[in-house]
Amino acid sequence: MKRREFVRNMALASLSAPFLVNRLSAQVSPKHIFGVPDMYQDRVLVIIRMNGGNDGLNTIIPIDQYDNLMIQRPNVIIPESQILPATYKIGMHPSMSGMSNLFNDGKLSVVQNVGYPEQNRSHFRSMDIWTTGSMDNTENRGWLGRLFEQDHMDFPSNYPNSSHPDPFAISLGWSLSSTCQGLVSNFSTLVSNPEKNFNLAENEVTNDGTLYGCNLDFVSTLLEQTNLYGERVNLAYDAGSSLSPMYYEGNVMGNDFKSKLAEQLKYVAQMISGGLETKVYVLNVNGFDTHGNHDATHTPRLQQ
Repeated sequence: MKRREFVRNMALASLSAPFLVNRLSAQVSPKHIFGVPDMYQDRVLVIIRMNGGNDGLNTIIPIDQYDNLMIQRPNVIIPESQILPATYKIGMHPSMSGMSNLFNDGKLSVVQNVGYPEQNRSHFRSMDIWTTGSMDNTENRGWLGRLFEQDHMDFPSNYPNSSHPDPFAISLGWSLSSTCQGLVSNFSTLVSNPEKNFNLAENEVTNDGTLYGCNLDFVSTLLEQTNLYGERVNLAYDAGSSLSPMYYEGNVMGNDFKSKLAEQLKYVAQMISGGLETKVYVLNVNGFDTHGNHDATHTPRLQQ
């Protein structure tokens, strides 16, 4: 089947399903990515990655250890009177009023002490462990990549197809998420702007069985897959709708990092609204390595 015929046929099939079942598309979808009951199959996981070494002790503050913090961190510690209370043991940074309200309403959970034993304080090693979910130095696959591989070992060959026409995951921004890395390929598709068409040049490749031929065939597969997934993303985005970025920005004023996240959230909402069956979206916010400019930069990032 020609590539454009495939995209057109899949578009007709997917765009009709949500209306036929009143948006309960999970009941007509064979995807069971997370192994949860059918009634929850339409759930979508949105990961917001805050890049950099965040000051966790000024984010979720151990108020039961405040005296010790005052000794160790006198220059950056939050005044006790300004801390937003959460429990008798922890409080939140005063700029996190929105998250504090979610926590008090039972809509937000906090997982503390996430790390690895005998930390060497290396950002790079920490990022490796965070994205792979493994202490094994030889593990190169991300924790989501390993999850997707359980049922899709042949990826990227023969994808997309009639059963899985949409990307398994989408990385917003300018780099693929290592969390979605599989053994052979990354399960996420890179999208900087879903409004723009994917038009990567494709060539007919004959695999002659040599190492060069196999590598060339692999690259050709990725090019075709990127274009196919790109058309699906474009179709969904055009078919969907969402509120303006201002809705996602809330009361945070100024700074480019704020508007970038708001823009990414708008993209995700519109792709979901348009019927894209992608189950994972990875968003990125930079600037959490605050260093000497700590007070001036950490507060607006947490407020965001």
